[in-house]
Amino acid sequence: MATGPLNADEIEWMEDVLMEHDSEDGLIDISELDGLFTAALSSPSPLALDAMKPVIWGETTPDWDDPADELRFNTLAARMMNDIAERLSLYPEQFEPLFGYREMDGRELLVVEEWCFGYMTGVALAEWPELPAELQPSLQAIALHGDIDEVEKLDGMDEIAYLQSTDAIQPAALRLYNYWHGKTDAVH
Repeated sequence: MATGPLNADEIEWMEDVLMEHDSEDGLIDISELDGLFTAALSSPSPLALDAMKPVIWGETTPDWDDPADELRFNTLAARMMNDIAERLSLYPEQFEPLFGYREMDGRELLVVEEWCFGYMTGVALAEWPELPAELQPSLQAIALHGDIDEVEKLDGMDEIAYLQSTDAIQPAALRLYNYWHGKTDAVH
């Protein structure tokens, strides 16, 4: 890997920045940012970081108290994107979505919704063309957890079906990347 993944301190710092600059129409956490970057990089026309800033921050661009913080955020975001891109293209066996965790009743539960919402935001931002029928289930596996119109289906699932649905997300993201990857390498 040319740059490697962000370390725990860098991820925590970015998470804190996203929460500090949270707006109603911006991203809420690092997991959602990871999903956005994954979809943007998987797109037939991958998006540059600058094209995603309105989605990251919403209508209210952060008023950075220290320009060094803005530079650090942008540098870490670019490094995060490069790491995702390398894993998707060169090391798919190492690709893992950056899901969150929440503790409930003494158990640590996987939280996939933010990542999936970020991914679906990236799909919309990149204006993906319609997928062939054989790939629709892959996008649906992510949309189930990341599209407000689909999330209601989760309420009717038992625990086993829910876990199977979360297990389907990572391979679905790889299939979608692999499909679009051969289309174009242009960045806009």
